[in-house]
Amino acid sequence: HFYAIFPFIAFPLYHISYKISRKFFIDLTNEPKVIIMGPNAYGMVQVSLKRRVDMKKLYLPLLLCISLILSSCGRNQAQERFVDFMAELAESQTLSFTAQVRCEYEEKTVDFVLSYSGDREGCQVSVTEPELIRGIKAHASAGKTALEFDGVKLDTGPLDAFGLSPMSALPVMVEALRSGYLDSAWEEQGQYAALLIPSDNMNVQVNLDKYTMSPVYAELISDGRVAVFMQISDWTMQKDDTNE
Repeated sequence: HFYAIFPFIAFPLYHISYKISRKFFIDLTNEPKVIIMGPNAYGMVQVSLKRRVDMKKLYLPLLLCISLILSSCGRNQAQERFVDFMAELAESQTLSFTAQVRCEYEEKTVDFVLSYSGDREGCQVSVTEPELIRGIKAHASAGKTALEFDGVKLDTGPLDAFGLSPMSALPVMVEALRSGYLDSAWEEQGQYAALLIPSDNMNVQVNLDKYTMSPVYAELISDGRVAVFMQISDWTMQKDDTNE
């Protein structure tokens, strides 16, 4: 949408800038390059400098206007892409991905590699690394983030006062993408980023790769503090072919 309307925005602004520059700068560009002597020299220099200052005052609002238009279009595009992605995720039947997770406790930092697989019935999260606890699994019902462990339980303590844990961080992020409120969206470092609000105490930032439209990074922010960082890979969504 931005590229379609850009000519209608850019050309009028360019035309206005050109007219202004012709009116105010033509005399300056034709001024002879000589040293001005005599009693009126100071006054002539003052007039020339005043014209240059006036031109800066005229151009600054124009540049600001252009910057605001471009940034607004960028935000709108990011938001549209995120809305499309969330709709596609809502239609998917299965989802799987891997996440390198860094959990920030008040007095320690713990790293994991976790894998996620889910469908319409619920999801399963399993530990890949560290090797010592590899294979620990937990599952959650559809639309829920509270985990039930299959056998051995991974207990590293809660990350916040609301029970967030390393393994539940993945379902929290997925549910934020499925049903969270899209607060804002923007572009950064070649990615689309968005702030999602799944609950009063939790904000989730997710970054999408602009070309694959797959999540590559996420942060879980609990009560204003980033509790979990994720590097996401192997994101795979599949739809039910029988409905197409």
